[in-house]
Amino acid sequence: MVSKIQTDDILKAIRKAGELDKPGMGIGFVIPLEKVVGMCHLMSDGSIVCE
Repeated sequence: MVSKIQTDDILKAIRKAGELDKPGMGIGFVIPLEKVVGMCHLMSDGSIVCE
């Protein structure tokens, strides 16, 4: 998950790193996301924050 603002730059980096502009190397795509469960982060202070 990334913000809309970051999408183009990240997709461009994925395309380059994965050589997705070559046949047989796979695809990259963007889909809208409405809800997420189970997303947890380990914070620098050792605490866990879940959304």
